[in-house]
Amino acid sequence: MTSKKEEEGFELHSFISGFETINTYEKTVSEKEVDAVFDEEIFIRYLLNDYCLFYSPRYEDFIKDNSIRILTTNSELAHTYNFNRSEPGVYYKDILIHEIDCIILKRVPIGSHTQISLCRDEIIVKDDVKDYLYGLHEEWKR
Repeated sequence: MTSKKEEEGFELHSFISGFETINTYEKTVSEKEVDAVFDEEIFIRYLLNDYCLFYSPRYEDFIKDNSIRILTTNSELAHTYNFNRSEPGVYYKDILIHEIDCIILKRVPIGSHTQISLCRDEIIVKDDVKDYLYGLHEEWKR
């Protein structure tokens, strides 16, 4: 059973799913000679219980001074915070890492050879958020 806030968050995601270069990227893992290829969509859950997508780690300013940049099309949220810059319908904001309650990785298998068991969704809990984000940042810098 999902809460209303959770449903709103995932509706928000489907609304902006056209931003493929920002909100998804392809990852490949190997296990017993089977390649698993999947889209990974990353959601942030704030302590205030809102969901947003975070800005792609491909961008250099992804992590800066214990904060990360996120993307949202929720104008109510945009007015709640002071955003650094905006485009029509899309707002960016730096969020402090300690404000994050958890990160949800939604994985969708691509191709007939991908075993669904290798593509399970994952939740990064609050205690592991900082390590996860910095690891991801280093991975994309390579």
